[in-house]
This record gives sequence, structure tokens and C-alpha cells, in this order.
Amino acid sequence: MFSRILIYTGCLAVLPVAALAVGCGDDDEDLGDPGASDAGSADEMLVEQTISEAIAAYDRQDLTAFLAFFTDDGIEDQFDATRQQIQAAADEFFSGPPQLLRGFADTEVDGDEATTEVEWAIAQSIQKEEYELVREDSGPWKINGSESITVAIPSGTNAVDVDLDEFSFEFDMEDIEDGNLAFRADNVGEQPHELVVLKVPAGFTATQLIDSLDADLPADIEIIGFTQADPADDMNLVFTQPLAPGRYMMACFLPDQDDPQEAPHAAKGMISEFTISSQGGN
Repeated sequence: MFSRILIYTGCLAVLPVAALAVGCGDDDEDLGDPGASDAGSADEMLVEQTISEAIAAYDRQDLTAFLAFFTDDGIEDQFDATRQQIQAAADEFFSGPPQLLRGFADTEVDGDEATTEVEWAIAQSIQKEEYELVREDSGPWKINGSESITVAIPSGTNAVDVDLDEFSFEFDMEDIEDGNLAFRADNVGEQPHELVVLKVPAGFTATQLIDSLDADLPADIEIIGFTQADPADDMNLVFTQPLAPGRYMMACFLPDQDDPQEAPHAAKGMISEFTISSQGGN
């Protein structure tokens, strides 16, 4: 929902992307009956409503209302920034690829603590996260933290293994048969890494991508999706639909923890490319 992807272009160099939520569709099958009388179900609905209303506040770019849905700990956990830092950079906060809430699962309430799993699509990738919420003195629920959950790769989708290291992506190009694929990203390095997939035009080079890190991405570069993995961890990058034919790049924009200048990994060579010749998935 509110992704922590760090894209070092333009205003996004300051804050993680809190991606734009574009609505809540009929995929929210677990929201339940609004007229339900069961107390447990009512509390679960309020928890899910908190997430939905936070998305709505972001959608209308109401930063004050949006931040009100978080505890201070929740803000720092979600955005690696304080409430004051976000407010100071308010003009730069509302950026990111389009996003759509897909639904809730396994919502549980235990007194003044609750958890719920949220699935959403950011650009063309599926994301899943478990959110922790708390309330004080029967007050409103607030987001207090979250943890990423691996998205399962659907049956019939070609799973391509990618090793993430300092500073490279290692994968077998022959494993990419068509656009009906997902990436299984395994962080074998010593720093956190992300796998950001971008669709790029013919002739666009890695050097041009690196040169754009201090400015906005060119208009003809499309962010397709991303995933992030900590050292010794693995995550799947699953797409909402088969990738269209064309040229793509993988890049990691996280900062080098061993570099005093915190240069992004992409600037140190963590860029690769691949080509989709046919969409597949039929």
C-alpha cells in the first residue's frame, strides 16, 4: 500500500514512495457485511476501514489526514522518516506509480491490537504486506508497523531466479521465454537490495539511466514493478499481467550502506536488461 521503494530521481530522493492509491474495488471480499452485529466482525471491519480511509486520504493528497492514521512508530517503520520530516517535505510526498487496493485477508483483533494482510497492485506488480494496528482507550485504530509478505507465484507462470548481490543481478537470460513470468529474487549479498523493473525504449542505455538519477526519469521510462529483499532473504516479483514485448531494465536504487555519499546501487553497476519477444500467457 505505502511502498518503501527508494527511487533516486527528482523529489523521490528524499522520501520513500507512498504510492498513489486509486481506489478500492470489488476485490475486497473479506470486508464483510456492513450490517453485521458480531462484535469481532465489527472490529475487523473497523481495522480494514482504517486502511481504506488512509488510502483515500493519500488519494486526495491530504497529508495531515493521511498521517493521522499512523502512530509515530508506524510512520518511522513505514517510511524511514519522522512525522516532522514528512511534513517538512509535504510538496514532495505525493509521488509514485498508480496503485490499486485488491483486498484484505486474515484480519484478526485481539483487544487493542490487530493485524490484517493487505494485497494491492503498484504499477503492474502485486504487493502484499501484513499491517499491525493499535488503539488506545477504545480510540481509533492506527497503523503501527508492517511486514512484507512474499507473493505466491501463480501456477503456469514461469519463475525466473535472480540473485541480488553487491552490485549485480545474476540470472540466466535463457530462462526468460516470454512475458508470462515472475522473478524469484534471492538476496545473496550483505546489504538490502531491490529489484525494480522498468520498461525502456529502444536505444536507452544503462548510462542514461544512471545520468537520470539526479533528475526526473524520462517520460518514456515506465516503472513496471518492484520487490525488495534483506540479506539472506528472498521475495517474489509477481506481475498483474504478462509483460508486453519490448526492452526492460532491472535496477536497484537503494543507497550503498558502505559509501559515505550513499550512492545508489545502480550507479555502481546494479543494472541489467532483458528483452521480451512475445507476451505469452495465453
